[in-house]
Amino acid sequence: MPRQMSFDVVVVGGGSAGAFAAACLARDGRRVALLEERARDQAGARWVNGVPAWMFEAAGVALPQGDERTFGPGPFSVLGPSGGFRVVLPENPLLFCDMRLLVRRLQDEAVAAGARLVDRCRASELSFEADRPVALTAHTTDRRGGERAHTFRARLFVDASGLAGALRRHIPALQRFCPTPVGDRLCQAQQEVRIISDRKGAARFMEESGCRPGETLSWTGIDGGFSVLTLTIDEATERAALLCGTVAGGQHRSPTEHLTAFVEKNRWLGERLFGGAGVIPLRRPFERIAAEGVALIGDAASMVFAAHGSGVGYGLLSGKTLAGAVRAHDDPGSLAAAWAYQESFQREHGGTLAAADAFCRMTQSLSGAEVEGVIRAGMVSEGALRASLAHRVPTLRDVRLPTLGVGLLRAPALALRLAPHLGRMAAAQALYAGHPRDPVNLDRWAERVRRLFGEP
Repeated sequence: MPRQMSFDVVVVGGGSAGAFAAACLARDGRRVALLEERARDQAGARWVNGVPAWMFEAAGVALPQGDERTFGPGPFSVLGPSGGFRVVLPENPLLFCDMRLLVRRLQDEAVAAGARLVDRCRASELSFEADRPVALTAHTTDRRGGERAHTFRARLFVDASGLAGALRRHIPALQRFCPTPVGDRLCQAQQEVRIISDRKGAARFMEESGCRPGETLSWTGIDGGFSVLTLTIDEATERAALLCGTVAGGQHRSPTEHLTAFVEKNRWLGERLFGGAGVIPLRRPFERIAAEGVALIGDAASMVFAAHGSGVGYGLLSGKTLAGAVRAHDDPGSLAAAWAYQESFQREHGGTLAAADAFCRMTQSLSGAEVEGVIRAGMVSEGALRASLAHRVPTLRDVRLPTLGVGLLRAPALALRLAPHLGRMAAAQALYAGHPRDPVNLDRWAERVRRLFGEP
């Protein structure tokens, strides 16, 4: 017989989003279980990720310090694929975080708040009363390979399992709102940190590339419009961080191929210290992110800033939003609590993420040469770049209108191609700002969103 346990909330996924949500809910006095399929020290992202400082502050997470914060701050330069044209920010708005240490900190905070963390625990089957999930069967594996079944009963189940959607795909009420991303709706990404084995070689590279220690170089459009390879050399010229992202689906070279070629060309890069790879959804949040008894957060809800495929910050914000939305409800999985979370997140953050989805589709329509043309024509301002890196939609204050006007005149055909996408970005923000307050209007709103993005 499976071992029976009861909680107020069961969170599936012990990475940054799940661990922080568990901590927030436990601090509110909820009885919380945090389930992680892998070993605790292998949960979540295992690489360096850039997260804007404002997102930590808005979520109520202490800024990374010490070894948790690495590589920076320093300038950030965006280049075309040839490296001949660039836009430079004097200071990078991103905090580079060692996600291994951030995840560990958030897990520790969840446990300190009273959450029960169960690792090596695989969610397998949900049980329902009507359409509401009420129990989750999961299996733990010990270090010898032995397996044991458990039944976790709860009033609210939180899916923080990432793209896989371990719970999401079994919830009937969410099926038509949550299509599994495929093809160009996915980004394949790989990041690694290497030692610098030849400092003189690194110095020659920096001189030839026009950069200095601490600076990040980001070659955009290396394999079509939505593709990037970034390099950051630390201030001490001891380590280098490499990141590559391309669209999935088999039409482009893999990040592994791009990074291997870069390392072979730059022999001053030495041994790989750590890193990881993953597949990230490239779309706006699902139109419905909660139902009776269940809520989706982070990548499981497709809460990714698709302009550059980053979801850590919005994963943290979704945990805070969820805890705040259910705080006033005795039953955290009630329909009223689910709708409070749905409405709050979509109104506050959905428009930004939907606009980023539109921007992502725009960049995917470009070739590498056209990306170079956009940069060369001066269509990318420092303000717009800063806003994008900060996971925000650029405003008129961020755009140098005279410079943009000149750029549009230099490349009128390209400007005409981009105009509909820019219009879609503005329309998406307006649609999400008008997210319905009454659940009865959700279907109509979701249909308008899908129509805007040309989806069935």
